[in-house]
Amino acid sequence: MRNLKRALSLGLTATMISGLMVMGSSAASYADVTSENHQEAIEVLKSVGIMTGDEKGNFNPEAKVTRNEMAVVMSNLMAYNVKTYANTSPFTDVPDWAEPYVAACYTNGITSGYDKVTYGGSDNVTTAQAALMVMKALGYFQYQSDFGADWQLSTVAQGNKIDLFDDVETAVKDAINRNELAQLVLNALEAGTVEAEKNGQDITAGDITITSNVTYKYVTSGKDYATAINDKLATYTDGTHSSGAIVELGEKLYNGDLTKEDGYDDFGRPASVWEYQAKEVGTYANKADNVFTAKVTSKKLYDAVGKTATDNYDWTVSVNGKEVKYTGKNLASNKTDDDADFLYKALGGEKITGNGVVTEVFVDGTDKTVDVAVINYYAAEVYEVKKDDGTITLSSFYGPADTNDEFDATDFEEDEIVMYSFANNEIQEVYAAEKLEGDVTRVRSNATGTEELNGDNFVVDGTTYKYNATMAAGDRLKTENVNNNVVAYLDANGYVAYIDESAMTYDYAYVLSMGTSDDDFGGGNAGKTVKARLVLTDGTLIKVETDVKAGDEGKYEGHIVSYSKDKNDEYTLTVKDQDKADVSQGTNGIQAAADKTALNIENGVASFKAAGDSYTANKNTVFVVADSDDKLDDYDFTVYTGVKNVPDIEGKTGAKVDVAADKDGVAKVVYVQDADVSGAGTVYFAHADKDAKLVKDSEVGNYFEIDAVVNNEVVTLKVKEGSTAADRLIENIGSYGVQLSSTERIIALDSITENADGLVTSVSRYDVESGDGDGFITGTGTGKAENETVKLNSANKRFAWDDEVVVVRYDYKGNFSTSRISSIKDDSNDDYVAVLDSNVITGICIVEKDGQSGSGSSSQGNNWEAKVSDVNEKNGRFTVDFTYERPKYVPIDVPVTLTFAMYEDGYQSLTGLTVTIPAGKTTATYKSPMSTVVDPETKVEAKVTAEAPAAVSIRYYNGSTEVKPADLFKADSYKTTVAVGASSSIGYTLDTTATTGASVKVMQGTTELKANTSIGNASTAQTISALNVAGTNYVDVIFTGLDSLKETYTFKTDLTGSETLADFGVTASNDKALDLKIETVPTLSNNATITEGDTYQLKITIGAISDVVSYRVKIAALGVDTVMEASDVYTKNFTVSGNITLNKADVKVTTEVEKLAVKGTPVWTDKAVTIQFNNPVTAATAVAANIEAVDADTTNAFTNYTVSWSSDRTSVTVTLLGADTFAAGDTVKVKTAALADENGNQIAISTVLATKA
Repeated sequence: MRNLKRALSLGLTATMISGLMVMGSSAASYADVTSENHQEAIEVLKSVGIMTGDEKGNFNPEAKVTRNEMAVVMSNLMAYNVKTYANTSPFTDVPDWAEPYVAACYTNGITSGYDKVTYGGSDNVTTAQAALMVMKALGYFQYQSDFGADWQLSTVAQGNKIDLFDDVETAVKDAINRNELAQLVLNALEAGTVEAEKNGQDITAGDITITSNVTYKYVTSGKDYATAINDKLATYTDGTHSSGAIVELGEKLYNGDLTKEDGYDDFGRPASVWEYQAKEVGTYANKADNVFTAKVTSKKLYDAVGKTATDNYDWTVSVNGKEVKYTGKNLASNKTDDDADFLYKALGGEKITGNGVVTEVFVDGTDKTVDVAVINYYAAEVYEVKKDDGTITLSSFYGPADTNDEFDATDFEEDEIVMYSFANNEIQEVYAAEKLEGDVTRVRSNATGTEELNGDNFVVDGTTYKYNATMAAGDRLKTENVNNNVVAYLDANGYVAYIDESAMTYDYAYVLSMGTSDDDFGGGNAGKTVKARLVLTDGTLIKVETDVKAGDEGKYEGHIVSYSKDKNDEYTLTVKDQDKADVSQGTNGIQAAADKTALNIENGVASFKAAGDSYTANKNTVFVVADSDDKLDDYDFTVYTGVKNVPDIEGKTGAKVDVAADKDGVAKVVYVQDADVSGAGTVYFAHADKDAKLVKDSEVGNYFEIDAVVNNEVVTLKVKEGSTAADRLIENIGSYGVQLSSTERIIALDSITENADGLVTSVSRYDVESGDGDGFITGTGTGKAENETVKLNSANKRFAWDDEVVVVRYDYKGNFSTSRISSIKDDSNDDYVAVLDSNVITGICIVEKDGQSGSGSSSQGNNWEAKVSDVNEKNGRFTVDFTYERPKYVPIDVPVTLTFAMYEDGYQSLTGLTVTIPAGKTTATYKSPMSTVVDPETKVEAKVTAEAPAAVSIRYYNGSTEVKPADLFKADSYKTTVAVGASSSIGYTLDTTATTGASVKVMQGTTELKANTSIGNASTAQTISALNVAGTNYVDVIFTGLDSLKETYTFKTDLTGSETLADFGVTASNDKALDLKIETVPTLSNNATITEGDTYQLKITIGAISDVVSYRVKIAALGVDTVMEASDVYTKNFTVSGNITLNKADVKVTTEVEKLAVKGTPVWTDKAVTIQFNNPVTAATAVAANIEAVDADTTNAFTNYTVSWSSDRTSVTVTLLGADTFAAGDTVKVKTAALADENGNQIAISTVLATKA
């Protein structure tokens, strides 16, 4: 008879994540019962009607049990006819539904109340209370004397004797839940019933009778029913056994209808097979003696089962339920091998165990058998949920299941990622895989072969994840995935079983061009740096340095790549558009696409052709559409994400295409150049502005705000700083569109590309119409829209418009609004920019100049509004209120003089009048003197004819880039405004130590105020004089050659190059005297002059250290943080950008990895010694046989002692048994194999670990 405790969670409780597994072993399973619960107990109790679920099919395992509910369970257990007990309870606080159950239990002595009338049925029942009730059902506690001084202690003591609390995890005084109660009741069903025997006399005192010397003996029977659950015999005090078997409670209650037999489950695990009334309840695996979730070597298996089981027991090994030929002899012959899988080592063929493969070992000392079950868990996607049938089917990624294999479960969603096991041609278990999502910071992917693949891993959020052995090598992450986001799914033991390739984010780019530049240290190709122009998938063109070897440019140029960059902004590129079996597909680089057969992409159609092959696009496919230019930096890029957003694209002469796709042909990125793009006639209008507001945002990055009309909505575009879009809308507007001022234009766009953060990274501008009827035109004056045409005066012709024409207005206040084509009227003043497609207007923006028509008493200009607020009817004196909004180039603290004229009935009557807007103000009022009057009978209006600010703002440029003056000049040496006039001047002092090489010129708009002039000594104060400054625009001070100015700095150090580790705080006996040489290449001495931009190499050399494995060396100022082992050499380049100090105090040296050694002084007593280690010893070497205690007198090992290792394997205790004691000179040493730690450090055989003083 097997003597094994049952494993109610399939032997995986130590490693499974909570609430995972749905079992397929029984139709009685509840929807909310998993392998985490006591499934065997719950299903057995359901089959016999003791505990059942609710109407929704749930058992509610975590629900607490009240005393009323416990009475129901006990009544069901004892099969009381509760109807006969109705209305007999003495308790007044029991609800009607519970009253018969409480009464039945009370009458039969199973339960009692708090007092004569209070039962407390709504209180939660504790574990001790529930245990007492079931033990009374078994026949215990029939007399008051059984309870002793404390009923709880007596209950627990007796319950432990009969294994009543096995696998019950609730504390004695805590409320018990339904899950734990089910286990408690099942334990009672398997416990023997007893009868009380009195060996003393009763003592009666009033109403109380005390019975002494009560003993309980098992009830036995020779009938068949008494062996239905267990055939165990009773053992008497004289050593004899009962003639019949003990009658378990389940046997007594169900008269043999409830049976339990030993058997095997479909995985080959020893199991309990329960039946009720000849119908199977379920098969439940026993608890394994050992569980492995990674590779199992012969040595690990031998250490687990021991010599006796290896040499003498019968062996059965099953892999996913299929028996393989393996015996103890196979194990014995390979018992020292700690490298290979135990089955592979003995039998060859495939390697069976590994990460995520569960190996359960069952050793039965009674029957002298060893059963080993190896179980694979595979990742799959829920294919279909059949609610009506109560089943699901799976689409397996790697394992044997197919969509025809059904499994009894419904609490999954279609497309959900799950793990499953498979045996006997059936799905056995299914549980939801744990989703992992995050950025990958490191990948190990250089292994080959199954054994080595177990070491593949990647890091997310500081945690290292290894792969389930069932996951294909080709589907694992590569080093190129560093810094990408991964969506992975973990098995119950935390191994990655599936990676959702479609949900992964890669940093893709198209390599537009590559070139090389010489390294500062030379060296031919080996010393050259390869640089690249990359077109990112947000349409941004960047120029980067790569780690590509010079001469290999052709392997990357014209290809789609994934990329990552290191902390030095050096890019690593991986080609992604090549055909690789089971990995990827692609066009193998950019290919010609001369016609529709070579390139055909249709909006909304998943299948498309590229370079003659067929691919599939989905919602995540990124299409980068390029228009080439003579200059690579002037290419236009438009990005469309998803097949529903990409326009129709066809090949034509000169067109090219490149595709990167996954192994199934699903395109990740498609790069198209100079193709025929239809449906790309969208028109947007934007207010391009060199002075656009810059918003600094630490989360998404800095961006400019640009007003625009997009899809007939007025919006503010967030234009990413430094992007192609910023170049075209802010920095280099050029002559596109219609001019508003020298720094502002309204331009027409045909595409706008945003990144994932909503920042605009690229825009494509319409080109000027050049005679072919396509592009933009500008001019002044419009004619009324009629007869489906509108006149554009400057073009001197009428144009038809498209049915979906975009009409936008930009008013004098600087605001966009959307309009209709019919709103365009005769107006000789308004400017326009119109977009033509085959001479048909597809978009037009009217730039209004409403203040110039002279038709009212209030008039407006771009910056001003003049309102005649009063005209004296008697004398004609008048009052005009002015509101003035300063242009961006006029500071708020500068007064502005407005010159204006008066109009009467639209005719000019007075001119040359002036009013001053004071500094800091935006309004002013003019009241006319007696000499300046108008006719009060006319319609009077004022118009500003000139604006004269006292000063304008200065902008400073380094080349074409505007810079903050504080970044250029010494403090308080510069001004931000300059007076308007013919003899103005600007003074400054550059913040530099350089003397020559720079020049400066001054511009105002397109007018040159000062020709380009050499500055001379750039470190001294400078003055630019005789400037004829107007009040119409910014004054731009433009420096050239500043970037070539080289600052000089000082290098300070107290290092001599002959330092030892002791100089940096190392105290280890051997290592402290060794060199730690820190030097620069070329050599820099203390107080050496260094020049900005120069590059030096820092070189650190460490001696042959021996006290430790490695030291960590940090020099924060130079960004050094490295681990160095014996005789290592570390180098790092640094570029001069300021003064540099490198002193001893700046160098921090700490121990990184210690060698395995005894820590501190061993603790001795006469009988024992405890030895501490500085690192945990590996499980394989931390074994008793590896430690020997030696008697100094005999020089032989003691014959009788024990060796015990701490759970963390950082200490070992040797205890002498019998009369032996430790004396001076006795030692403990390493015996059979070297001790090792996880870093591979060892303490050799025969090494003395401790000597008693």
